[in-house]
Amino acid sequence: MLLAKDLMQVEVITVQDDTELDEVLDLLMQEHISGAPVVDCEGLLVGVISQVDVFFGSRTRPGLNDGTAEGSGVTLVRDVMTSPPICAAEDMPVQDMAEIMCKLHIHRLPVVKRGRLSGMVSSTDICRAMCHRSPRVKAV
Repeated sequence: MLLAKDLMQVEVITVQDDTELDEVLDLLMQEHISGAPVVDCEGLLVGVISQVDVFFGSRTRPGLNDGTAEGSGVTLVRDVMTSPPICAAEDMPVQDMAEIMCKLHIHRLPVVKRGRLSGMVSSTDICRAMCHRSPRVKAV
């Protein structure tokens, strides 16, 4: 059985929860990624930020109408990130991860061990693994 730890990318770009959104947008564009796990100052996983969060605000904090940190005029990651994060344990079967991603319409799952980020699995990682494990279809 294929597990999260078998697929996860261990070199993961993260952002801190007190980072300004302009910086996150630059990072996402520079690294050609659509989202990243969010960690606090102690390195604990506290959320996930995606392009959707950056452009349209939080899906989990609908009362936040202007996206600014307490009227400061500066928007921080913690103001619009999805929190708490949906994540996987290292020993979660890939099929369970795929079901979660499909059901929740998300494209990445942080993998955690004792609250700390240990890797990331994307929908592309799962597709790639399934393609390599399935028997080849023979042309007729």
